[in-house]
Amino acid sequence: MIREAIFHQFEEEIPYATAVLIERFQEGKTKVVIDGVIWIERHSQKPIIIGKGGANLKKIREYAETQLTEFMQFPVEIHLFVKINENWRKKATALRELGFE
Repeated sequence: MIREAIFHQFEEEIPYATAVLIERFQEGKTKVVIDGVIWIERHSQKPIIIGKGGANLKKIREYAETQLTEFMQFPVEIHLFVKINENWRKKATALRELGFE
């Protein structure tokens, strides 16, 4: 859902150069908390994903929280981080970590 939110927010190359790694999925009594890392390939992509004052990242988070809350029928809180992993699509270790191999 987080990656879907990126596709929903952006067009062109940016969504295809991203991946999302879930670092924590914790089910609590009142909500589910998810920590996700958005991997990008280049330094120039980071300000685009984050947006001015974090506006784009907020839109991504809000979209994903809404979709997951509806799907799970339980409140979901998402924390997002953006990290640069240069050429992650060409690295076997990165693809394995993301579950693509």
